[in-house]
Amino acid sequence: MRRLLAEIYDGLRHGFFEFTLTCEVIAQERRHLTLHAGKSYQFVIPKDNCLAGNTIDSCDGSDPHAG
Repeated sequence: MRRLLAEIYDGLRHGFFEFTLTCEVIAQERRHLTLHAGKSYQFVIPKDNCLAGNTIDSCDGSDPHAG
């Protein structure tokens, strides 16, 4: 998350940028995240690390507070 935010802030500082983020599920339900922002960065994230605080229940994007 720090890398994503750093790239966004860097782009805002420059005033013009393109930012692409892709994700796919790979072996053992891990997530392969690729960030293209001038350079390319790749991350492999275990499914258990996909929890994002209290706002997203899981990597499927479901919101435990919805409804």
